Amino acid sequence: MSASDSLELSILDLVFGAVAYTAETTWYIGLSSTDPGETGAGNTEPSGGNYGRVAKTNNLTNFPSGNPKSNGTEVLFNTPSANWLSGANLVYFTVW
Repeated sequence: MSASDSLELSILDLVFGAVAYTAETTWYIGLSSTDPGETGAGNTEPSGGNYGRVAKTNNLTNFPSGNPKSNGTEVLFNTPSANWLSGANLVYFTVW
């Protein structure tokens, strides 16, 4: 998974320039049936059927320290009330 261009530039400014970086307070996890790609333009996210991205507070409980980085709590999506993507597999996740 790659970082957005904006995040990459913020990290470079922090490391090479000592420009303060303010982390996101909330991350939103989504699903996609297609590879979102570098910019997210290839994202095919479900719509309807009770689908929604899952909000996670950005803290060390939800995202504990470690290498590799992993989630510390489950990411639970709503129970579908309809077929989210007819005939497609949700094989990618996105972080917004």
